[in-house]
Amino acid sequence: STFSSRSDCAYAFEIIDQDLHRDLKFIRKVRNHFAHHPSEAAFSDGPVKDFCAQLSTSTNEKSPRTTFLIAVGLAIGTMHNIMLKKEKARCSED
Repeated sequence: STFSSRSDCAYAFEIIDQDLHRDLKFIRKVRNHFAHHPSEAAFSDGPVKDFCAQLSTSTNEKSPRTTFLIAVGLAIGTMHNIMLKKEKARCSED
């Protein structure tokens, strides 16, 4: 399935919270914009800058690219921790 449907499903099953789900939506939009408009896509302007401004890591001091990279890192770390907790719970059941 698609990235979008996977994040929607994870949110629906309460695996991820609303903030992470929202960040994943904007991370997907940035990725898609770069994939579909490679020659004109840039973090400094247009829709990519607007998408990055919607991320939970957005502040006036950070560039849109830095905001995006921090959001991706936090999303990966959060999802990794969720997986570790699930694995630990599964192992303790055995």
